[in-house]
Amino acid sequence: MLRFFLLSILCICITGKSFARGNFVLYNSIQQKFADSIFYKQPDKYLLADGIVLLDTYQLVKSVTDALSLNISVSAISYHQRQHYFNALTQQLDFYAKANLLNHQAGLYKMMAVTETLSGDLNIAYHHFSKALFLYQAQLNHAQVAQTSSYLYQLSLLNGDEKAAADFNDMAIAGYKIMEHDQKLIKALLQQNDLMLRAGHLKHAEQQILTKILLMAYRMNSKQAEMNCYQQLGRVYWHQNKFTEAKWFFVQANILAKKLNHSVGIIRSLLMLAKVKNKIKDYSLALADLKLANNLLNAHNSYFKADILKNMALTYQKLGDQQQYKRYKEIYNKEQDHYVYFNKSIN
Repeated sequence: MLRFFLLSILCICITGKSFARGNFVLYNSIQQKFADSIFYKQPDKYLLADGIVLLDTYQLVKSVTDALSLNISVSAISYHQRQHYFNALTQQLDFYAKANLLNHQAGLYKMMAVTETLSGDLNIAYHHFSKALFLYQAQLNHAQVAQTSSYLYQLSLLNGDEKAAADFNDMAIAGYKIMEHDQKLIKALLQQNDLMLRAGHLKHAEQQILTKILLMAYRMNSKQAEMNCYQQLGRVYWHQNKFTEAKWFFVQANILAKKLNHSVGIIRSLLMLAKVKNKIKDYSLALADLKLANNLLNAHNSYFKADILKNMALTYQKLGDQQQYKRYKEIYNKEQDHYVYFNKSIN
């Protein structure tokens, strides 16, 4: 037992360090297809970072399981008795089903799904998370329904199925409303808003934030939720080609992020400001924002690196500085190959 526990801690430390460095090097076909879509098909109004974070399956499953279960699941993907581990769980599932112990059955399905996610079996993980969700719904376990639906939302995005993602996110929203968990509800509503943008429902997306989500943030007195609303409003107005409004809301998001010392919020708002400024040909100001963002990069937010490099290259090109353009373009290509070319070479 002690050996198993030590193996669990060792594996979770190694895994955590690997992801902290951004070493996403072994993707399955679903992840690789998604990585390709990020770099080759994603519209310029979006950040590469928004997709890159979804490739880190370890971070995804952290939101749907407790620390002990996660330790056990991480160790199971490399433990020499992995097949025995799954056989034992299957026998337990059969027992719980016959005894009508739905909560235990759902919990085991979720643990299996977490383990399968970490080992790269995303299709099987999706199947088992769906089974867990069905069992939690049968018990009216709203907390687990919301949590499991939230994960399935993210997994559906990885699969490129935005309709399923929207359905699961709606389930999460319903659960958070019943639990009156406003912080998570706002996050889910902003995810819903982003799906509206992708579907082209621009006015609806604008009204949802102005008349609902932002008011919730004010009522909660949550400056981080307010910052996220301003960030999303900036994107809404950029989709509408209202660049003055977009820039204003990105500036407000940046001001709040600085007050909160929220490095991710600062970098995100600077990147979006730089994109808008490039669009309206304020290239020197865009470059200044990108340099500020670059100075804030560290191991915990390195998923923004590709965005910074890509936009630095573009900005230098617009400024007519071919030497710097070629320099940053080359560095960006190497960063892109880290996600795309390298993984293609090993599949």
